[in-house]
Amino acid sequence: MSQKNLNFDAWNPGIESEIPSRLREKITLFRKENSEVSYQDAVLAGALCGLKPQEVCCLSLKRLVIHELLIRVTADLTVPDGPKYEDLGISLRSMVKKIFVTHIEKKLDDISDDYRKFCFKAERRIFKIFTEDFLGATSEAKSGRQTFEKLTFFKRYKKQEYQTKEFRDVKILKEWSAYNTTGADFDSCCKFS
Repeated sequence: MSQKNLNFDAWNPGIESEIPSRLREKITLFRKENSEVSYQDAVLAGALCGLKPQEVCCLSLKRLVIHELLIRVTADLTVPDGPKYEDLGISLRSMVKKIFVTHIEKKLDDISDDYRKFCFKAERRIFKIFTEDFLGATSEAKSGRQTFEKLTFFKRYKKQEYQTKEFRDVKILKEWSAYNTTGADFDSCCKFS
């Protein structure tokens, strides 16, 4: 166990386990029916950006819905248990399956459409933040070709003048910290506090 965090609580009980490498591709995060990213792809992406494979997984929409349902059932309903240790888990999965099949599965196409729309808006917003705030692109880069050229050749950006890179980064962080989170618009809903 690492000596980094010796403060134990419900989220850090002091238990660490390493899944054997031969089994890692079979965990829920990377199984074909649950994920859009294979374990091998996650390892490569993680190595590229310095993250652990489980930090670059991409669960399918159906798995995200089931995960949320597991949380809601656990939090909002009474799940019966029995004399055997595994009865609680069996009951929970049974309740979730019944709710999913009876009430959610038939609406999964509508949920999927809403999710795609949300993802599209999020991608557009993230791209805008990245190009304008962090790369200093101005609104003149509207066409895809201009944007691609500017992303490819950073020196072509019309950058705002900052005394130092650190000053610029601190200024951006302060602006994001003061970001208005009181509205009901898309940006406010996606702002992390």
